[in-house]
Amino acid sequence: MSADGQATTDAPQQDNAPASTGGASTGYQKRQVGLIGIMLIILGLISLTGLLEGDYAAVGQCVVYVLMGLSFIWIEVADKGEYLLVTTGPCRWLECGWGKEKVKYSEIRDYQTTKTCWLSTPGVCCTGIRLMNQCSCIQCGCCGPTGSPDALVGGCCGHTTVRITVNERGFGHGASDDADCCLERCCLRNCFGAACFEEEMCGRKKGEGACLAMCLNPCGVNCCSMNTMYVSTNDPQGLIELLNTKTGKNETATL
Repeated sequence: MSADGQATTDAPQQDNAPASTGGASTGYQKRQVGLIGIMLIILGLISLTGLLEGDYAAVGQCVVYVLMGLSFIWIEVADKGEYLLVTTGPCRWLECGWGKEKVKYSEIRDYQTTKTCWLSTPGVCCTGIRLMNQCSCIQCGCCGPTGSPDALVGGCCGHTTVRITVNERGFGHGASDDADCCLERCCLRNCFGAACFEEEMCGRKKGEGACLAMCLNPCGVNCCSMNTMYVSTNDPQGLIELLNTKTGKNETATL
């Protein structure tokens, strides 16, 4: 109690508290149609030429390539209030959990546009990096989200990669929702996030190799951990502005 009768407190100031504003969704939603999924489908169809030489395994190859392509024709970035939702489509459940990632604004450490080029399908573990990155293709109206006519912007090869650094955690952490496809939901709850990054088996984290860690992973590396995410978008300015609004930072998009 101070001399004038006013209550005082010695509680320390929390200068390092997260700057995230979170709050309600801004309605931001952008979808980038990419080349990787389309090329996979084309390769699948081309593989059918093997039938001309009696290679009936070509049918199986075609099915695999086409299904992989359908899971990664586009990348969609949407603001969901407290977190950024990044998904692939239209059949992301074929990625068995790799087609969906939630990034809480409160766990974002920094972000910026980058010239780093790492193009691949989303399922790359043991790298610490979450890939949602591919060259953009023609933004066809039929690929746009229903009721969101402005969700498709840009054109061929007009994409920019945005690197987002987050607090280290497991791939797909907290990404599961009840509305997800049963296959995707099962994978996200049992093979991603805390299930591999935090849960233990035989005294070691599952992502470290559990009982085999002493032989195969003496350094204690967790193959299910991530701290960096690459997201390609045809709207880098809008995405950076969204992240600035949600995190309280002030980055600029370098195109």
